[in-house]
Amino acid sequence: MHKETIKKFIELVESRKLMYLQHKSAYLDVGPYMSLYARYGWYRTDTIEHCKTFVIATVEVIESQIHKGLFKQLLSDVCTVAFDLGLSIAVESVNNTDLEMYL
Repeated sequence: MHKETIKKFIELVESRKLMYLQHKSAYLDVGPYMSLYARYGWYRTDTIEHCKTFVIATVEVIESQIHKGLFKQLLSDVCTVAFDLGLSIAVESVNNTDLEMYL
């Protein structure tokens, strides 16, 4: 569902041949009920030193669509793309305890 949008964003960042440790952030078009602000680039994680990472920075779902699986579908698509491209995934600032337990 969102795989092509994610891939296009990564390809755009890669095509600019950014220097090591630089990254790019953008709002991605993920439909009328959800907004996604994402980052992509070289990041240091707790377990891996400097790896290419797709970061889910901010996700907002309109109230009438909460608990209908929109974020789970997005996360599934991110995982598929990341696995195919050999990327790490990070999620910033999880303020929802249910979501934190799910992740």
